[in-house]
Amino acid sequence: MKSKTDKKNTAIGCVTVLVILIIIVAFAMHACSNGDTTPQASDTLSTAVDKGIRAAHATKQSVEINDDVGTSAAGDKVVLIHVKPSNTARATILDGSCKLLPNLQNRKDIGQVTLFWTGTLVDTYGSKSEEQVVKLTLSKAKLDKINFENFVYNDLPSIADSYWEHQAMTKEKK
Repeated sequence: MKSKTDKKNTAIGCVTVLVILIIIVAFAMHACSNGDTTPQASDTLSTAVDKGIRAAHATKQSVEINDDVGTSAAGDKVVLIHVKPSNTARATILDGSCKLLPNLQNRKDIGQVTLFWTGTLVDTYGSKSEEQVVKLTLSKAKLDKINFENFVYNDLPSIADSYWEHQAMTKEKK
């Protein structure tokens, strides 16, 4: 038979474990709620790009942030983002672009953004190759005009300042 002290120690141990679990759950919920894709004023440009890539469920291959010598505004950057989509479907790439780009919207440090999407293609003989499948460029002015909440991703090629897609993507569209 357990003594009163043993029962008291067991109760204290259970309460302690319960409190620790509640704290862990609270931190986990807070971490999950911070996954929003809206840009924060304090985010560095590099951080905003990384958040956008995560929002697009893409894999980062490389990111280059260069001074935009084509503008008179000091601090304007050209952002070159090389990513690989979760799959090479045209819809996935365009939708991913529309999930990535809001993170770069309304930033004073961006002059232009270019997305390079690389995908795995299979030829008629069954050979696989990694190739660029979509390249799109948006100026700051165009990017800031887009209302991504109501935007249809299939319109992205027609409003982009520059848009190119691999012939495999063009065939998929038909």
